[in-house]
Amino acid sequence: MLFWYLIVLIFSILNQLYDLQVFSLVLPLILLSIPLWLVQKVPINIGFKDILLTLVTILLSILPYSLVIIFVLNGLVIIPPLSFALHTLMVSAIPEEMFFRAYMQERLGNNYKAIIIVSVLFSLCHSARFYTTGDIEPLLTFFPSLIIGWLYMRTASLTAPILFHFVANFVYAAIT
Repeated sequence: MLFWYLIVLIFSILNQLYDLQVFSLVLPLILLSIPLWLVQKVPINIGFKDILLTLVTILLSILPYSLVIIFVLNGLVIIPPLSFALHTLMVSAIPEEMFFRAYMQERLGNNYKAIIIVSVLFSLCHSARFYTTGDIEPLLTFFPSLIIGWLYMRTASLTAPILFHFVANFVYAAIT
């Protein structure tokens, strides 16, 4: 598992530092391939309770963040185009949740300890700007990752984590 994580970490950092098309294409393929190859069954169930839990979680976590940015910090809302939404879903949310939840969190036991470990590893994969400029903002992905990990543990499905991840990325991009 550590070997595969290091491969993902290297490609993630290279993708963030150099923004080359090849890394943008290869990284999602790696993130999807490892769980599909090593996990017997990828847990995707679409249930009403899972969707409802995800929507409530979004309302309790992402909505307050959005309101603070907009009304307290005078942030602007700029709705990204549909192509960004599709890219976010297909290149970020689905591959990352397949790797970090269906593969890593499951391998570590799918418990609270696994959620914390995977969230640290998840934030490290998003932290190239921290390594180069000292900007701590990318490290803050740790907190939504905790929520995503909890959703996966509660639902035993990737549907809720993918939906939450997608909405979190979309809202983060829309609010500046």
